[in-house]
Amino acid sequence: MIKRIFLLLLALALLPLCGCAALLEREYSAVAPHSATYWESEAAGILRAQTYQDVVNDLLFLITSQTEDGIIRLLGNESWDDPTSVAERACTEVEQETPLGAYAVEYITYSCTQSRNYSEISVHIVYRRTLDQQRAIVNATGMYAISDLLTAAIERGESELAVRVSYFNTDRRSVVSTVAALFGASWGEADAQDQASSDSAVPSDDAAELPPFPTLAHDGYEVIFYPNTDEAGIVEVLWDSETLAERAQEADFSETSQNSENRD
Repeated sequence: MIKRIFLLLLALALLPLCGCAALLEREYSAVAPHSATYWESEAAGILRAQTYQDVVNDLLFLITSQTEDGIIRLLGNESWDDPTSVAERACTEVEQETPLGAYAVEYITYSCTQSRNYSEISVHIVYRRTLDQQRAIVNATGMYAISDLLTAAIERGESELAVRVSYFNTDRRSVVSTVAALFGASWGEADAQDQASSDSAVPSDDAAELPPFPTLAHDGYEVIFYPNTDEAGIVEVLWDSETLAERAQEADFSETSQNSENRD
């Protein structure tokens, strides 16, 4: 009797384990989040936009990978009564007001098509920078990093440097002066005063505040801001080592001649 009770209890204890095999054989799958940038259809190359800002972001998305041709489908609740106006405004903003667009893009052409349910903007982007140049842009938190980054680039024997700054709201004169000092050149207050004097006949606050930037052909180096404002997001420095070396030799010769005349 006791033996039968024991066997019954053992059978009851083992009964829940009968499903273990089914649990162990269950299949699992991983689900990755879908990028909302792409239109959810077979046409994976069509970007979606529900607001004007989406259109701007989609253009920047294309520029980031240097995609030449793209289609943006206008969806959502925003009124798209004039897609051509939206395309013109967005393309102009990206070209002229965004750091990456101002730096990398030569121009953008566009055309619009209208269907019953949506409109599409087809864009063609022509670049003036290579994808390697875009990828070589160095990210920095402020303008003070430019000096160290430029010094390192010169030591590596390079001839250009592009820096994307996350916070940039300052007088561009200080940036150009810093670059000039690294190249052994003078640029700053004296240049500003000379420029202000030469432009006295035609008053201009901008001319008095900011003298012409050095140029690659004349000075051997150049500093360019993208966009060309005090809130620029990308600063590019170009230099010609041979021209800079010639200028340094001329400066040494002039200094030596001056010292010789002073001794005489």
